[in-house]
Amino acid sequence: SRTTGLIPHSDYFLDLLNGAAQAASESGYALILTPPHVDISTVDEFAVDGAIVVDPRGDEPLFQGQWHRQHPVVTTGRTTTGEPVR
Repeated sequence: SRTTGLIPHSDYFLDLLNGAAQAASESGYALILTPPHVDISTVDEFAVDGAIVVDPRGDEPLFQGQWHRQHPVVTTGRTTTGEPVR
């Protein structure tokens, strides 16, 4: 699949985004899409309650420091250390 910009051209990613947006909306939340290496201070400006990290490499700012220990974080594709999910 060809990658252009932030979202790869993939049915998987579209399904994931649509499902997450619908679930968030039904629970009274909003879904915010950010680039993979967004600064934690930027995330905190939006009062983010948790994160879904798609195919993490393990070096994302959300996994540095305490942020991921203080907020729910779900990953798909790989673990927070970048290891493939088996």
